[in-house]
Amino acid sequence: MTFKEKLIQLRKQSGFTQEQLADRLGVSRQAISRWELGESTPDLTNLRNISELFHVSSDYLIHDDYLSEDDIPFIRDKTNEIIGVKNKYKKYHLVSAVCFFIATICICMAIINTQGTAQQIFVIWFTLSSATAVSQLYLYLKK
Repeated sequence: MTFKEKLIQLRKQSGFTQEQLADRLGVSRQAISRWELGESTPDLTNLRNISELFHVSSDYLIHDDYLSEDDIPFIRDKTNEIIGVKNKYKKYHLVSAVCFFIATICICMAIINTQGTAQQIFVIWFTLSSATAVSQLYLYLKK
């Protein structure tokens, strides 16, 4: 799909007339018409403005072999990488939470078996809560 075809498609999908698109971009309606006819192409500033207006990359606009944003290898690879990183950190948070939950149960059982006082229970609970908070903060900042 060529630039002119993509521009026509994006303009029509957004419900713009050539005149409305020209007003948005600060160019003449004739300029839009020439771009859509393939008689000329926009300069870099207008290309950037078109990509921002329609929320597409300039790579998508200028490469005839890209039929959608998903066809751009860099964007597709980076998106998959970001999703993988997010899932990795979700696992760390889950593992951390499970570990502290198990540790809390073990310590509470030990205190109950040794007839611990309420003050001892509070100190241990506070220590575990603080450790959990620090652990989660570390994982959050590590992102």
